[in-house]
Amino acid sequence: MCPGAAGVPCRAALIASQIPGRATARYVLRLPSAVDMAREEAVGRLAGAAAAVGAAPSDRREVRTTRRSCGGRR
Repeated sequence: MCPGAAGVPCRAALIASQIPGRATARYVLRLPSAVDMAREEAVGRLAGAAAAVGAAPSDRREVRTTRRSCGGRR
C-alpha cells in the first residue's frame, strides 16, 4: 500500500478524502456522532488519521494517536 516516494500521491489522495468524508458524515448524512463531536476533537482525529496515512510504511510504527470512543467519551 503506497510504498516509498512513489506512494506520495496515493497517500495524499487518502488524506484528502478524509475531509470531504467528515463533511459528508456531519452535514449530509447527519450522523449523530459526527454532528455532536466538538471541532477540537474532530481536528485531532483527522490530524491523527492524516499522520498515520501520510507516514511512509517504514515510519508507521512511530505514529501515535489517541484512542477515544465517538463523542469524546473514554
